[in-house]
Amino acid sequence: MMRQWRTAAATLLATTLFVGGLPAIAQAAEFGAIIISTGDPNPGVIHVSVDTADPIASVHADFVDPETSAVVATADDFVLEEEQIAGRARYVTSAPVVMEPGRYDASVTITAADGTIARASDTLYGYQIVATVDDLSVDRPAIDLDHREVTVSGVLRGRWPGTGEVRPLGGALVGHWVHQNAGDPIVTAPDGTFTRTFTMSGLLNTMEFFYDSGFPQARGGGNTEYTVTVVPQQTRVRVQADKRRVKAGDPVTLTGKVERLGVNGWTAVPEQTGLWAESGCDDTGCPFGYNDVQLAADGTFRTTTPAQRTGFFRVTVTGYADFLTGSGGQTPVVRVTPAL
Repeated sequence: MMRQWRTAAATLLATTLFVGGLPAIAQAAEFGAIIISTGDPNPGVIHVSVDTADPIASVHADFVDPETSAVVATADDFVLEEEQIAGRARYVTSAPVVMEPGRYDASVTITAADGTIARASDTLYGYQIVATVDDLSVDRPAIDLDHREVTVSGVLRGRWPGTGEVRPLGGALVGHWVHQNAGDPIVTAPDGTFTRTFTMSGLLNTMEFFYDSGFPQARGGGNTEYTVTVVPQQTRVRVQADKRRVKAGDPVTLTGKVERLGVNGWTAVPEQTGLWAESGCDDTGCPFGYNDVQLAADGTFRTTTPAQRTGFFRVTVTGYADFLTGSGGQTPVVRVTPAL
């Protein structure tokens, strides 16, 4: 299974702007908003956006532990990420800033070519481990009505900010969405692996797995999906009418049986299997139909409907999720004469 690290949405930080340095002069550089953000697959890469049309000489950033007020890292290696367009310049660190995962106060100093200085600061929340589900696999990639149990295995790994090191995340929780399967998140083993068995509904067959919680300073990097294939089983319908000639409006009772071709040969379909009954059918179609046909546990059915015009009656399998193919059976023609 391929490993994929998805790009985290940029974490934009509100800023406070101070301009100082040289005494004010007519041609002094002017600064607007300064935005600090993280948004790369590696959260250690820091972006700084500056609203200015003036040349910039340097960008400097300090990262402060809010608990100790100590500067834990600095960055001076900002390079121009995007040309100054419409009065905005974007800079990015040429290498990730290496710190322990956590929350930091970020302070940025912008120096213009004429020496004018602007400062902005805020809290950097996005410096976290990015956790994703890798190596997703299943023991049964194709299912049918007789084989619906699927055991899923995978590994939860985290990419450390700054260093980019990838490690398994043990003791964390993996969330999941599998149609008609509720349950608590899966706890990962010390090596980050996890496994769980699900019963597939046959209707929505894409399973989704993602980091839920439980590991310090970690956030999810998106969903990892796996789709199983449904192999539908052949069906057959046998149906007969209790009359061959009736007057319009007289009741006609249909009886029959619906079966599927499974591992043990032809057996009854599940009681939840949908059936559609039609009457008055001929080469032009079936003008009358209804779907309240009830199946018994042995696959048999019995339904009564008024005769409306000459034609045959037809009963069609409309499916049991995606597990059964559609098929139908029909009676001989029932002749209907006008009522007196």
